[in-house]
Amino acid sequence: MIKYTLYLIHLFVTFALMSLSTYAQDYTTWSLPDGAVARLGKGEITGNIAFSPDGNRLAVATSIGIWIYDVRPGKEKELDLLIGHTRSVTTIAFSPDGKLLASGGRDETIRLWDTVTGEQKKQLIGHKWAISSLAFSPDGKTLTSAIGLHAEKIPAEIGVAIDIKLWNIDTGEATATFRGHTKDITSLAFSPDGKTLASSGKDSKVFLWNVATGKNTVLLTEHEREVIFVGFSPDGKTFATGSWDNTVKLWDATTGSLKNTITEQGIMGVYSVAFSPVGSFIAVGGNRIMRLWDIQTKKHVNSFKGHSRDISSIAFSPDGNTVATVGDESDNTIMLWDLQAAKHRKTIKDHTLDVTCLTFSPDGKTIASGSQSGDGYLWNAQTAELTATLKTPNAYYNKGTLRIYHKGKYYNDIHFIRYTSNGGTIITGNQDGSVRLWEVRKRLLQTHTRKPKFSVFLNTIYISSMAYSPDGNIIATIRTDKKELVLWNAKTGHRIGFLGDQSHSSRRVVFSPDGSILADADNSLIIRLWDPKTKQIKKMLKLHGRFEQGNTHMAFSYDGKILANTREEDTVQLWDVVTGKEISLMKMPESGVTEVQFSPNGALIATGFKDGTLHIFSRHTEEHIAGYKGHTEGISSLTFSPDSRTIASGSYDGTILIWELQ
Repeated sequence: MIKYTLYLIHLFVTFALMSLSTYAQDYTTWSLPDGAVARLGKGEITGNIAFSPDGNRLAVATSIGIWIYDVRPGKEKELDLLIGHTRSVTTIAFSPDGKLLASGGRDETIRLWDTVTGEQKKQLIGHKWAISSLAFSPDGKTLTSAIGLHAEKIPAEIGVAIDIKLWNIDTGEATATFRGHTKDITSLAFSPDGKTLASSGKDSKVFLWNVATGKNTVLLTEHEREVIFVGFSPDGKTFATGSWDNTVKLWDATTGSLKNTITEQGIMGVYSVAFSPVGSFIAVGGNRIMRLWDIQTKKHVNSFKGHSRDISSIAFSPDGNTVATVGDESDNTIMLWDLQAAKHRKTIKDHTLDVTCLTFSPDGKTIASGSQSGDGYLWNAQTAELTATLKTPNAYYNKGTLRIYHKGKYYNDIHFIRYTSNGGTIITGNQDGSVRLWEVRKRLLQTHTRKPKFSVFLNTIYISSMAYSPDGNIIATIRTDKKELVLWNAKTGHRIGFLGDQSHSSRRVVFSPDGSILADADNSLIIRLWDPKTKQIKKMLKLHGRFEQGNTHMAFSYDGKILANTREEDTVQLWDVVTGKEISLMKMPESGVTEVQFSPNGALIATGFKDGTLHIFSRHTEEHIAGYKGHTEGISSLTFSPDSRTIASGSYDGTILIWELQ
């Protein structure tokens, strides 16, 4: 409440703006779930960005909520985090008077926020799929929304229609539904007079709708590929469409006839487009570059370079002097550009992709995390500040370049991240078969990018599971396609040999703390305990029931005497490693187990779940001790502090939450 009060005062009193600067550093504690003491990372940028009508604030749609930034020159800082959606936020829009912020998410809801207090005022429910686009009418009385985000992949038998809806802001009721698109709707825009609504889609079509009658007045099919943007010029006489066919087309808003075409040759693809609110300019975002065009002359005006990946979203400030851009994939930064000076002004950082693995340093002062981008991060466990980035070079395989393509993006997941026993070196292993050693003791007080001091490249790719022996001599890998369990020399990268035969389809692999055992789970309800030196099986654990597809997770206790594995959807099985006998079968309080971990003191077992929930159990009595819910996506990794008093959870929402255990 104190934060929101300061936020209210901020909007009207200059003195409060000075006071807020003392709170800006504490954004890691904003809007935390019960039981959490800090949040590391701001989550992945999962939607668009939007300037407030006064141009002082920038809203950013992310996997955990909506971040609000002060973007006035020289005063850039975090202002607020709006939490409410149960899944990632995919689209946002300010009302014309700036009093409301609308957000849509993967949870199929639309939420209206008071921009002064940050409180949620309404929740609009009616769509049956993720919300892809939002737009307010010029009078602010109507909100339009559409669904998308791979909606075309929905099986036809489910019968989900690709809807556009109109909502009455006062009542929160849907007043009309438009249907015409057959694939994801990518953009919505009202004409300045509010009488026409334009929509674009991945079906390469653009519709103009009469808002009063709901009839389609114009249908455009001239683009050869997906249309990702539609927007009106300030005077309403022209509307523009941008497409993956590398063109931006300008149309007469009255007749729908084509006026001009801008063909982009210099940006390697059109990924985002925005109309300038004043003047006659269009900004086009491509691969690592944004270009500004004069729409009257079709001449290129200027170029802005700085992002390391595709520019996925562009927003002009209301006065047209500033442009904000978002870098996609592993870039995940927001850059502010001064158009008059034609230069970069500020970069907003700390937005991160999916967390794939976690570990505490031996002294408990640092948390190291791996990400889907292939980069690692070092966080101060006390202050929650990012202290260093372990920057993985472009994923190299032999002399070629490899990036893993998955779900429409390129990734190079870090499969494991761990410290050496003295805490001076971190080892990371990536999906592309690369293993790197990083020096971490130098200059920990300043955020900077580290380069690996040693790298080894395995003659394999598309790794689904990877483990590094405690003595640093052996790497075990499982390929996504062949499911082979292979051992490698960690110093040279040469293959040592295979474990098992072709009938053995491995899914997950983990070393015991002393490295004497390599546990490997397969599809046939068997866990094999191998001696990695002799390559012989020491024990075979025969399970009952079934393994859920893609949900086999294992962990050794810190003394190496117990092995835990997730089984089916709602159980964790404990084994005596010496005898190979089952100790117990723990029934979970919910289904969807994604992770299991022992505390260093052997007293606790932690489990993570698909819905982002974390549960803590007594190892000895199996009593449920505590449950925590805070992530908007599933938990991907868990790590206890060395003293077993704190646990950190990493999630596919791109954040790490730190929980203090009672």
